[in-house]
Amino acid sequence: MKKFDIYILFIVTLCLYACKKDNPNSQIFDSIAFVGSNDTKLYAVDLQTGKTKWEFKTGMGIFSNPQIYEGMVYCASGDSKIYSIDINTGEAKWEFKTGNGISSNFTIQDGIIYTGSYDTYVYAIDAKSGNLKWKFKTDSYIQSSPEIKDSILNIGSTDNVIYALNISNGLPKWELNIGSPIMSSPVISNGILYIAGGRDKKLYAIDITAGEKKWEFVTNGETLSDPKVFEGTVYIGSRDQNMYAINTSNGTLKWSFKTNGEIISSPFIKNNVIYFGNINYSFFAINVDDGHKQWELSTNGLVGNPIATDNFIYAGSSDDCLYSFDISTGQPNKKFTSFGLIYTAPAILKSDGSFVNAE
Repeated sequence: MKKFDIYILFIVTLCLYACKKDNPNSQIFDSIAFVGSNDTKLYAVDLQTGKTKWEFKTGMGIFSNPQIYEGMVYCASGDSKIYSIDINTGEAKWEFKTGNGISSNFTIQDGIIYTGSYDTYVYAIDAKSGNLKWKFKTDSYIQSSPEIKDSILNIGSTDNVIYALNISNGLPKWELNIGSPIMSSPVISNGILYIAGGRDKKLYAIDITAGEKKWEFVTNGETLSDPKVFEGTVYIGSRDQNMYAINTSNGTLKWSFKTNGEIISSPFIKNNVIYFGNINYSFFAINVDDGHKQWELSTNGLVGNPIATDNFIYAGSSDDCLYSFDISTGQPNKKFTSFGLIYTAPAILKSDGSFVNAE
């Protein structure tokens, strides 16, 4: 090949590379949102066009977060069933029936789905086949979602008990009765489990090795929100209208932020900001370090649990809409309509095949 031809080929290659680099269509973007609604359907929504790619109908409303795992999206319904659905086609691969409705969110680990049900059982189900691996009975219905650490599943029940179960066989390692029905989900950090007591208005810190209480923090309202932990601080909302930041080491208050309504949805933390809504249709972005409000906006309905990607926050609402907001400014980006009430957090599939599930 002549030197001139090599030079031309080199220039063309550089131009093609530059065009590809500058082409916004080559960038990774949020592609599909999988949204569960109380209208009985799971929707796959194209986040670029706003059109519904497919919808899957269950027998009752959906009140647990859908989860993406290995090319499938899994959802549970008030019809007592867990569904495995193909991400691309919306067709069910299998369904598993429990004895009652499900609002507990999934934890999926090493090909096994773990969840609780209103039938009082904790379930471990093979994600590929839908076959039952084991189940464990509590003494009342379960709204709490499982949290797994070091092969131990931790979950609360409305029988007032926190259970630590071996994930291989479902046998209990320890049980702790806190004296109040547990409706929120635990979070674990540095060997400590944090969970809200609900009606007793408390947040508990529990040693996961021994199942012993380390400290408790009392709010002025029921604690139905799931706690979140970030850099030595545990955050929780209360029906007393406050978001609390509590020191994980000793349970002392760092700061509290007063809103204009009860907080029952769970927060989401991203880039040192905590995002959450309240029952007065307000949505907040608060600095995690000092509780300073970065922005606030109003919607037309009760905002459900949020989820954040690199640039946007997504949250469903009781006004039958899915909202996306700019993560930095809080400015509305898009509003997707024609759904039923949405209280769950969506699962987000990106254009490169990666995904974000609710925590």
